[in-house]
Amino acid sequence: MAAPGRSGEITAGILNDRARPHPENRAILERPRGDGLQGEAVERKNRRLVFLAVTCASFLANLFGSAVTVALPSVGNELGISRGDLSLTLMLFLLVGAVLMVPAGRLADLWGRRAVFLLGLGLFALFCVLGPMAGTRGALLAGALVGGTGIALSYGTSLAILVKFFPPGERGKIFGLHASISFLALTSGPYVGGLLTTLFGWRSIFWACLPLAAAGIVLASLALPRERQTDRGPGAVARFDGAGALLYASALALVLVGFSSLSRPAGPWSLAAGVLLVLGYVRYARRASDPVMPLALFSNRLFALSNLASMIHYASTYGTAFLLGVYLQDPALGGLSPAEAGRLLLVQPLVQAAVSPLAGALSDRVEARWLASGGLGVCSAALLVLGWLGPTVSRGSVAAILALLGLGYALFASPNNNAIMSSVDPSRSSLASGVLGTFRILGMAFSMATTTLVLSSFAGAGSGAEAFLGGFHTCFRLFSALAVAGAIASLARGQALSRA
Repeated sequence: MAAPGRSGEITAGILNDRARPHPENRAILERPRGDGLQGEAVERKNRRLVFLAVTCASFLANLFGSAVTVALPSVGNELGISRGDLSLTLMLFLLVGAVLMVPAGRLADLWGRRAVFLLGLGLFALFCVLGPMAGTRGALLAGALVGGTGIALSYGTSLAILVKFFPPGERGKIFGLHASISFLALTSGPYVGGLLTTLFGWRSIFWACLPLAAAGIVLASLALPRERQTDRGPGAVARFDGAGALLYASALALVLVGFSSLSRPAGPWSLAAGVLLVLGYVRYARRASDPVMPLALFSNRLFALSNLASMIHYASTYGTAFLLGVYLQDPALGGLSPAEAGRLLLVQPLVQAAVSPLAGALSDRVEARWLASGGLGVCSAALLVLGWLGPTVSRGSVAAILALLGLGYALFASPNNNAIMSSVDPSRSSLASGVLGTFRILGMAFSMATTTLVLSSFAGAGSGAEAFLGGFHTCFRLFSALAVAGAIASLARGQALSRA
């Protein structure tokens, strides 16, 4: 560990193992523990506990989100709830998490990451207890509100906690491991959800997630020190802008709802109203002394373009699973059973999980713009190949394309996250984590909106597998071009300058 009295600048654009923690980070890491023990061994043990706590929250969010989708039909059959209302419940869960991530990050920079993280896990644990008791549509919606808020508070501050405890020379590796575990949760979620629902009923998904939430609370309580105001740095916020947070959340909610329902009559109106509120928030934020989403944050070229690249990346890749799922199961095209299609689609997340730790560790030594841009280039190539698939194709060919896409995804995600979180002052790291999560969800919404619009337009011109294949090809060719635009944005970000 670096000597407390020393400081030094990291060579511009290079994060290496000699990087020393920021003074604010050292103030927490070197603070005497309750038992009086100090030193490298205690510090490393505490960091491991911190990583496990954050991992519990991230694994929990991704596992539940992917597992519960499989159980929704069973929920509807038992409680007599229509598919539309079930879809609304899931949408509310995701929407609340999305719109609250930035306000949650702001609160974490104000109150301390420990308090907000524990509050989020506590709310999600409450959701796991109350969710199985839901017997009506209203109870499910209320539960989704609580659960979504818990996810926003805990998952939205996870990367900021890792930044606080791990120096620049280790962050890439840690972010890579964090991403790998998240991908494993997403991969195993549908299988776990289906198995639990079949054996024990849909309520067992909530009960199975409760121990993870409890473990996260215990680990975070032990590992995360209580932060003093002086620990949060000179850039820490002085107050929470409630009015601005409400305006921001309303604008983002309308935009996301509009994107997700552009093919419906109300979708364009919702999007237009959201855009107007976004413009209203921009005007408000320029006058506010301490807005919940400071516009000045985007004057940081590295931060702004890295987030833009992240949004474009998800916009170009998120619809892949849906499109390929339909393609592989269409009797006139892939002709696979749902189980066979599901197993084949596992190739991409498994490759992502395997490569992410390596890509993250590499980003500690190589400029993120080169790794992330290269990853987007690989994604673009894989998407372009998908845009030329014929009516029949071998499983091996699809698996190879998915493996290539997973490789590109892994090369982009961890290095890009490392660049974003290292580009801001430590006192703004929770806010940066919230912005990163929000841009990711915006990209996902754009991807599905594009997919829906393109497929709808081709369905109007014809029917059957031929019409779908035309829309399938158009979507992937558009996504390939979009990934190239993301690579350009990634290259334009310039060299990373460490804030630590």
